[in-house]
Amino acid sequence: MEALFPPLPSEPFLLAAGVASERGTLSAPAAVLAAAAGSTLGATAWYAGARSVGEARLRGVVGRYGRWLGIRERDLDRALQAFNRRRFTTVLVGRFLPVGRMAVSLPAGAAAMPLPEFVLATAAGSAVWSALVIGAGRALGSETALALLWRYDTVFGVVLGVVVLGLIVTGLRRRGLGARLPTAEPPGSTGKTCP
Repeated sequence: MEALFPPLPSEPFLLAAGVASERGTLSAPAAVLAAAAGSTLGATAWYAGARSVGEARLRGVVGRYGRWLGIRERDLDRALQAFNRRRFTTVLVGRFLPVGRMAVSLPAGAAAMPLPEFVLATAAGSAVWSALVIGAGRALGSETALALLWRYDTVFGVVLGVVVLGLIVTGLRRRGLGARLPTAEPPGSTGKTCP
């Protein structure tokens, strides 16, 4: 799911699949294969989009809108250079990170990583990640898995809120609006400034 629509995390579905496989209503190997296939298809769609846009247009988007996200062209340069040094490993490991599952597809496409290499790294990483989470659902059982899901959603919501707030503040400061934002004064300060 999150491979096509990133705000919808896959963990709750994979944990539920693990619980269902423990109860005997779903085959764990079939669930792993289905999850890996779906993740690979979704990631390939993002890859294809970034590849069709290309690095030059991606640079244009970063140049125009990157300041709102705190991204500069030199940040993009560094990311693409690092990606090109270890592209297979980056895509493989990216499948284990909540936002990375979608985000790693973008530099892979923009850097024109060969499609077979991308698909292999994505499928392998997705299969391992899916097997781990489905296995956790099987091992934890339904009540523990449900408690974990509630905690995951809460933590995910808080982290997402902090990240979005940080991006907004960074964007405002870079646009020169940070001077208008209130700042905390050090203890013992009178609030007056010296000329």
